[in-house]
Amino acid sequence: MQTPSPNKQKGWTLIEALERTTCSDLWQQYLEAKQAYETSLVPRGSDLGGYLIATVETKRRLRAVRDEAFNRIVTPFKQRFLDERLFAWGSKETRSSPQTAVFSGGWKSITCDFGKNRIKDRSGSGVVFHDVRVFPLAFDSSFETRLAGLSLAEAFKRCVLEDPEVVAIHTFQNAMGALENDQRFPERYLDMKWPVTLSAESLAMSFVRGPATVLGGREAIPSDLGVRQAEVVCSRWRALMGVLASGAVGADATFKASGVSQPIGRQLWNRTDLCIDVRNGDLIGGDTYPKPAWTGVEMSLRPLEAPIAIADTTKPIPARVAKPKPRARSPYPKPTTPADKRTHSAVIKLWRGGIPDGLQRKVVVHRINAQLKEMNLPEVSAKSISRYLNKKRR
Repeated sequence: MQTPSPNKQKGWTLIEALERTTCSDLWQQYLEAKQAYETSLVPRGSDLGGYLIATVETKRRLRAVRDEAFNRIVTPFKQRFLDERLFAWGSKETRSSPQTAVFSGGWKSITCDFGKNRIKDRSGSGVVFHDVRVFPLAFDSSFETRLAGLSLAEAFKRCVLEDPEVVAIHTFQNAMGALENDQRFPERYLDMKWPVTLSAESLAMSFVRGPATVLGGREAIPSDLGVRQAEVVCSRWRALMGVLASGAVGADATFKASGVSQPIGRQLWNRTDLCIDVRNGDLIGGDTYPKPAWTGVEMSLRPLEAPIAIADTTKPIPARVAKPKPRARSPYPKPTTPADKRTHSAVIKLWRGGIPDGLQRKVVVHRINAQLKEMNLPEVSAKSISRYLNKKRR
């Protein structure tokens, strides 16, 4: 799945998203129940001549089984939007309208028409979104905004471990007993030290039972499930590393050699000799291995570029090099909630040096929501914006 832009109509359709994020055995149960009910509607030829037609009672029973199997997968599917693990975009009212974000809280009253790939809000507004596109967190256009303020360990949890497709694959593997070498989820991943430049091939090989062995002159190879698992997991990992390497998201951390918090240069996220302890987000490798070179990695939307001599090395800073000064206080409060993060992203776009003094609060609220609309993000209530603005600056 490619990194999507809502205007380019990428991502999943509703039915694709439902299948990709549902445990395979539950999906198969639904397909079988659906097929059984549809078959009951069609007269079948008889060996004695004529046709056999299912009774009304049989049709009613098969329909109830189909509906039950369907509800078992649709209810958790809608919950993933409420939990902000999946994100939807659609064209309001007509298919030719620009795509806009579907507010996550609206999924409490949304019904899905999977056949026509549209959703309708039944809370009273009656808004219909056509040509719906669904994205996991790692591929949604709000990804960078939602990473702001998170530690690297928290970002890994949300982006990889809690990704609905990753969870669905592991749920199926557990049900089928297909996990090799007691690969518990998510402990299996938390025990790993993740290379910054991890490939799907190397991750798939780690799923093979024990160390690589030679059987009949051939190396053990991962199963098809292991390959698919690795591809999905690695695509999310690459998305996370990609926004750091591109500079779209900056990172601050404590450089162990100096004990000072400072920016990490984006070139570091392309180094093949570094890995991440995803339990705590420590960056390990280079001359300091196995001790961490950086600790307490925290991400921000601010463009953070550090001198290569400091940021892109794991060696201790020479004595002749002055220790960098502590990071200056940010002109913005620290975002902690989803509403804060949307507000924070709009504030940064509007006022790079901080909100001007003397600007009336109602004007600030109006301009923030206007900016969010331009960014195709849901608006934030005046109360939530005020709560964000009243927080202490970092």
